[in-house]
Amino acid sequence: MDIKIEKYHAQGNSYIVIEDLNFEKEKIYSDLSKLLSDKSIGIGSDGILIHNKSSIANARMRVFNPDGSEAEVSGNGLRIFSAYLHSKGIIEEYGEVEVGGKEGGRIAKVRILKDKSIEINLGEANLLGILEISVSNKKLKGLYISVGNPHFAIECESKDTAKKYLNELGSLIENYPAFPNRVNVEFFYVENKNKIHTFIWERGAGATLSSGTGASASAFAAYKLGKVENEISVEMPGGIIKIRIENDSNIKLAGKVYKIMEGIAFINL
Repeated sequence: MDIKIEKYHAQGNSYIVIEDLNFEKEKIYSDLSKLLSDKSIGIGSDGILIHNKSSIANARMRVFNPDGSEAEVSGNGLRIFSAYLHSKGIIEEYGEVEVGGKEGGRIAKVRILKDKSIEINLGEANLLGILEISVSNKKLKGLYISVGNPHFAIECESKDTAKKYLNELGSLIENYPAFPNRVNVEFFYVENKNKIHTFIWERGAGATLSSGTGASASAFAAYKLGKVENEISVEMPGGIIKIRIENDSNIKLAGKVYKIMEGIAFINL
């Protein structure tokens, strides 16, 4: 089977985009993601984005992780998908994308800025609770947050501590019993009122160079703790994303997107 693919990255977070307007390949989306995301037998990526037709938006996006699981939404994936739609002439300055996993139904608003940065409106962030968990003989307090998908954001005393915890504890927290559907994990450090650093363990993907929803959850957590103002630069290993929190909970994020390649993948499934 030959499949046309396009690969993009946003601050080092890479996705492969596949057009399947009429759901003809839906039964193999999970297998496609596992195969194509593998750097040894595939292309290598942090997942795939499927372009489906939508009856309520310009297009529908579905997100699959490298382990084949489906995510509800991806902030960087949504920016990448929007850049892809813009390149096809499907959206111009403004657009709407249907997200929400297999069920769909949620609308994300998109804007192409003058410098070609992609701004997306993720909608309402929700603080689901403040939890204290115990992993690897450490007690950690974090904010359990939804930005369309689940996150557990933990403030750390330094960047070094945040980076250390990422590799030591990320997988353990992702699979912690308090999170029955697993969870994305962020370890963040507040530099000042307008800048934080965050290290991200993505559910189904592991440590990633950046994440749009991870950056949003980290910024929202810092905001709820009273550590930052409503406009925040979030620095991750892959680069910086700008976050704006409006009306105390509505999240907008913006950053550059880069196309890497396009071609034909020869699939044996």
